[in-house]
Amino acid sequence: MNLKIFLSTSIFIILLLASCNKKEENQHALPAPMEEIDTTHIKKSLLREIKAFVDKQDSCKTFILYSMLFYKMKKGAHNDACIGCRDQFNELFCIREAADLHFGEGEFTVRRNYPHKYIDLNGIIVFVSSEDDAFYDQNKLKSIYESCKLIEGRVPTMQTFLVYDLKDSCETIQYPCYSDSTYEYKIKLTAPDI
Repeated sequence: MNLKIFLSTSIFIILLLASCNKKEENQHALPAPMEEIDTTHIKKSLLREIKAFVDKQDSCKTFILYSMLFYKMKKGAHNDACIGCRDQFNELFCIREAADLHFGEGEFTVRRNYPHKYIDLNGIIVFVSSEDDAFYDQNKLKSIYESCKLIEGRVPTMQTFLVYDLKDSCETIQYPCYSDSTYEYKIKLTAPDI
């Protein structure tokens, strides 16, 4: 009798554990190939800034976070007179409300490739663009992106963050980013001609 109880209890526990693993897999907000980013290891200062921005946007539930470049320019020079790129080692990121025109090709695109990573902030999705997005089937990512609630008919709200690389520090910045007596460090949304 004890052997039957032991076996049935063991089988029950194994089935219970197996169902827990399936539940954990199904909890992701977006289907594969989308990858949810574990926020427990993201810099707390950046995560606070992202959450603060997202909380201010009542009508939007989908956002985009992407990296940008600094360009060193002589004060008063034309915007195309770039002296050098990324004269410092901190990273610049922009977060904005997601719109249907942000990816693919066109005048107002943020990135050519659709993102395959995202952060889920209690049902609010923040797509995170990265260099390896081109590895993934863009048609599949496009259909997932377009299935989310995107803003239409207005200019998206955006904010820019400077994330320091060697410490857990992040600050909101304005355009131009930095300035000294001779140079300005500006943000350019498009890559320089090479």
